[in-house]
Amino acid sequence: SSRISMKKMRKMRLFQKDAYIGIDFLDKKTEIIKLNTPDDKNVFTFDIETNSGKKTIAIANPIIEDSNAIKMELEAFYTAIINNTATPVNVLDGFRAMDVAHQILDKIKTVP
Repeated sequence: SSRISMKKMRKMRLFQKDAYIGIDFLDKKTEIIKLNTPDDKNVFTFDIETNSGKKTIAIANPIIEDSNAIKMELEAFYTAIINNTATPVNVLDGFRAMDVAHQILDKIKTVP
């Protein structure tokens, strides 16, 4: 966390060249604002005039289904053991994910 707040807040904002993504982990809401998005019936769009011409802005609020990721992972692992089947995440993908996590931790430790 980069800020101190008096209220409970778990938010992440991602900025891209042509989009803004706001994620509220506490209230389980997401807002996606994109520039020049093709017509989609599930999003609100409007046009704006800019120095480089007319642009279309699209705003979407995808529905986030309530779930417990840790419980789902444990259930998938249990099912794989009981049925003698492969887990959804293979060993190599699991290793790669852990490697990325350790790289991030190493970067955090080296930042003053």
